[in-house]
Amino acid sequence: MIPGLGLIVVAAGSSARMQGTDKVWALLDHHTVLWHSLHALIGVAERTVVVVQAGQKERAQYEVAALECSPTIVEGGPRRQDSVARGLDQLQSQSMVAVHDAARPLARVGLIQQGVELLATCDGAVPALPVSDTIKQVDDHGDVLQSIDRSTLRAVQTPQLFRLRSLQSAHASEYASVNSATDDAGLLEACQFRVRVFPGQEGNFKITTSYDLWLVRQVVKNWKTS
Repeated sequence: MIPGLGLIVVAAGSSARMQGTDKVWALLDHHTVLWHSLHALIGVAERTVVVVQAGQKERAQYEVAALECSPTIVEGGPRRQDSVARGLDQLQSQSMVAVHDAARPLARVGLIQQGVELLATCDGAVPALPVSDTIKQVDDHGDVLQSIDRSTLRAVQTPQLFRLRSLQSAHASEYASVNSATDDAGLLEACQFRVRVFPGQEGNFKITTSYDLWLVRQVVKNWKTS
């Protein structure tokens, strides 16, 4: 356990690209995606908060009952950042917080340890991998506007680590009240806090589509047979 660390696991998304499947409740082996995400990380923090969709609190409590540490379960809001803010409301004595998407069930606890170390020099630390594909900017018609130099680009993952007060300040900012961010680091960046990246984890897939779910299931299956 890392002293002063809180963990927020966000499981309140709409799964809009999953063709009717709610990804956090999809099965990997004999447990759900949410269970796997928690099982991998739950022992690292002083306090863990799981944020779920409205009406799913009881289901989540049942799902996590067998875990070593019992997390606090709260219902989320209409936007991702609203859900994270509700998780932040549950953290009081902690000085740092890790925010993790439940849709990344293969993350390893070492990512959190790396991020915590980096917080000595910044307000936010996020795992990221270099972009390997060629990236092109296009217009609404699909016409290419330009090819973008990928050497400075990074694909960002979670868990993301923050100084708690810095993240609270970013969520309470005027920017956050009128803009939506795809991750919490984006809120800090908009509020001029310092955010740094560190090497992410190969295989820390985010389940966004049905194919992603199939891919993660293959990884879990291979773990059992290897």
